[in-house]
Amino acid sequence: MIEWAIPSSVLILVVLVLRRLLKGKMSLRLQYALWALVLLRLLLPISFGATSVSVLNAMERTQIQMSDPVPGYVRSDTPPVFDPVIPLGAQEEQNVSQRVAENGDRPIDRGTVLLGVWAVGAVGMGLWLLWVNVRFARKLRRSRVPLAVGCSRPVYVTGEIQTPCLFGLLRPCIYVTEEAAADEMVLRHTLAHELTHYRHGDPVWAALRGLCLALHWYNPLVWVAAALSQRDGELCCDAATVKKLGEGERAAYGRTLLAVTCQGRIDPMLAATSMTGSGKGIKERITLLTKYPKTAVYTLVVVGIVAAMAVGCTFTGAEKGEGQITLGQEIHVPQAVADYARDYVQEAWNNYEEQEGYHITGGEIVGITQIDTGTAAESSGVNLYRLEYRLWASDPDQVVLADGMTMEEGAITEWSSAGQPYLLLCWQDGDKGRDWEPVCVTDTNTIAQTYGTPEMLEKYGNQDTAAAMELYLQFQGERNDG
Repeated sequence: MIEWAIPSSVLILVVLVLRRLLKGKMSLRLQYALWALVLLRLLLPISFGATSVSVLNAMERTQIQMSDPVPGYVRSDTPPVFDPVIPLGAQEEQNVSQRVAENGDRPIDRGTVLLGVWAVGAVGMGLWLLWVNVRFARKLRRSRVPLAVGCSRPVYVTGEIQTPCLFGLLRPCIYVTEEAAADEMVLRHTLAHELTHYRHGDPVWAALRGLCLALHWYNPLVWVAAALSQRDGELCCDAATVKKLGEGERAAYGRTLLAVTCQGRIDPMLAATSMTGSGKGIKERITLLTKYPKTAVYTLVVVGIVAAMAVGCTFTGAEKGEGQITLGQEIHVPQAVADYARDYVQEAWNNYEEQEGYHITGGEIVGITQIDTGTAAESSGVNLYRLEYRLWASDPDQVVLADGMTMEEGAITEWSSAGQPYLLLCWQDGDKGRDWEPVCVTDTNTIAQTYGTPEMLEKYGNQDTAAAMELYLQFQGERNDG
C-alpha cells in the first residue's frame, strides 16, 4: 500500500504546484489533461521497473519497520537472564501458546492490520459509490420527461436536479431543469455544454474518479485532487463549448452560466457532470471566460519536462542499490531482528565474493517469518525466525549452482544443502525498552535431524521448540563459562 500511496501523493502535489504556478498561463484543456496522469497512477497499484529517480528510493533509505510493542531496542553486552517456559507435552504447549498471546510477545502484524482496515474502507466506499449512482439513476428514471429538441443525445426534463447534467456510463443522457427547458437560449447553451462533456468522455472520467476515491479513501490529497479535477473539467468544458458556439456567444454563455449554475456541494462519488459548485468556483469560471488563457510555447515545454520527470519519479519502483541490502516493504519485525538478518546476509554476500568469486551488486531480505516455539515467559523469551533473501550477481550466467544453491529471477536465494537459515534471538523487557541479544543461526536440516529426534520431541513437544531451547541453553552456558 505504501508503495502505491506515496508516489500517487507526490504526483498529486506536483500537479497542484503546476496548477498554482501556471494558473492563467496554460490552456484549460492542458490543465485538465494533467489530472489524467494522476488518475492513471491512482488506478495502478504497481510500479514499472526500477530507477534511481523513483521517490520510493527515499522511502527505502528512511523506512523503519517495527512491529514490537516496545519502541526501540537496546543491544546488551550480556545476554538477558530468564527462566523460559519449556513445554513438556501437547497440552502444555497449548497453554504456553495461550500465554504468549496474552503477554503480547507476538502482536498482530501492523501491516496486516492496516491492510485489513484499508480493505474494509475500500469495500465500504465501493458500495457507497454504487449506491449513490443507482439511487440517482432511479430518481431520474422515475421523474424524467422526454424533450424533443433534435439533439444527438436523449434529452429529458426532470425536477430531481438543481442544474442540468449529463448522466449515464454506457448511454449518457442529458437532463435539464424545467427553467432551462423554458428558455431557448439557456437550453441551447446547456445542450452545447453537456454535449461537450459527452465528447470529452467526462461521465467515464467521473466514474473513474469515484473509483479512485474508493481505493484511496484514506488519503486527503486524493479527495483534494478529485474536487479540483472536477472543477478543471468544467473549466475545460466551458472553453470548448464557447469555441464551438463561436466568440459572439461568449458573453451570452456567461449569462447562461450565472442563470443555471447554483452554489452547493455535489457528491464526489456521483458519476455525473454537474454545474453545481462553490461561489469561488463559479466566479473562477466566469473570470476565465473573459480571459481565455492560452499556452505559450515555453509554458508547454516547462509542463512537458516537469510532467515527464514526475512520471519517471512516481511510476517507477525503487532501485536495488549497488552495495545495499534492503528490507522487503511488507516485512514488519523488531529492528534487532532486521539488523541480525542484515548481518547474516552480508556475511553470505562476502562469502560469495571472496570464496566463489562472484560480484554481488545488491541484496534484499524478502522474508523474515517468526516460528511458533512457545518459548516465552511474561517478560522474556526466545524467538526463532526463518530468513529468506536474494543476492543479485552482476553476471547471473556465471553462477554455478552447487551444494543445494537455487536461483530465482537471476538472484541467488538463501537455499543451500542445509536448507534455509533460521535466526535465534533472546529478549527481555528492561527499563529502557526491550533488550535483544542474537544467539545463533541454525538451518532446516539441523533442526530436523538434531532436534527432531524422539527424545527431543518427547521433552519439548516439537522440533522448533527443541532447537530454540537447546541452542539458547547452550549459548547461555558458553557465555557463563567464558
